[in-house]
Amino acid sequence: MTIHFVNLVSWSYFVEKDLNDSILFADSISFCLVARLLGINLKQISGVSSAKKICEKKSTGYLLSEEKPISNSFILPFWKDINEISLDNELLKFISKYENIVISISSPKQDKLAMLINKTKLNKNIFCLGAAVTVNKSISYFEYFNLMWLGFLFINPIRTCKKIFLTIHAVISILTNYDNKSNFISVAKKINSNTYF
Repeated sequence: MTIHFVNLVSWSYFVEKDLNDSILFADSISFCLVARLLGINLKQISGVSSAKKICEKKSTGYLLSEEKPISNSFILPFWKDINEISLDNELLKFISKYENIVISISSPKQDKLAMLINKTKLNKNIFCLGAAVTVNKSISYFEYFNLMWLGFLFINPIRTCKKIFLTIHAVISILTNYDNKSNFISVAKKINSNTYF
């Protein structure tokens, strides 16, 4: 089973994907607002607010983009393109040791990796958490006000500005393009509003 936290940067990855082994949550307030504009009421369940509960689970292995002070971790190669993502024997050996796998790379790369792991039939619980795994405690209070983007802006302004730009672009694209709007509605209808944790 894979838990995906979907935002406006990554939503299009889920169009026409087999989601039988997946649960989708709306990760951002912007996703919920666009859905509401299109007549769908969703509850936001962000990766940041869920990360602590997930990371407290026993037998958890972490797939990271870079070296961090997290035990039970595996540093993934840098995949420039989503089509480069693959599973090698070393990665599969690491994954096989744990009941729960947390992926902490950017979306939609983490979502593609999770789906590849699911196809191995290793029966793991996979959580796509991105940057939520390593949120600085000094900015975590922003989550209470649905302003986590502001906290990320303080600690990583370049990456956050890029993500804000991509989010604005996605909003415009969804609201002005019929196919994108139709696809977004299809994905939004698959969002789960019941807490998994």
